Amino acid sequence: MNQKGNMVDEQEGVHGLILSQLSDDICVVPLKGFKMDLSANRNFNKLFFKIGCNCGTAGLLSVEIAVDKTMEDINKALPALVSRIEAQARSFSRMNCEDHKMLRLGKVKNNEKETS
Repeated sequence: MNQKGNMVDEQEGVHGLILSQLSDDICVVPLKGFKMDLSANRNFNKLFFKIGCNCGTAGLLSVEIAVDKTMEDINKALPALVSRIEAQARSFSRMNCEDHKMLRLGKVKNNEKETS
């Protein structure tokens, strides 16, 4: 997203664009103002979304957008951004609650074995 102008307004605008294009079976909440810089590339901004499960587990979904992208660029890339969020959401939703529990505890299934 272009660094000119109000970054928060731009992020909210992009959150809204993505939410408006999501499939009806995807239920995510935008996390506005959430900042977690895990990207190795400082030239990207991350947009975060939250997804939840009945078992109480919450998942964090995200997409990265280069800081030099304009709203016109973002609109052109919107189908790919939406697709990424939908894929992450469906992956989370396909996990059963036992898998969610293991994620909360920091355990991962690896070829039918649990590792810590």
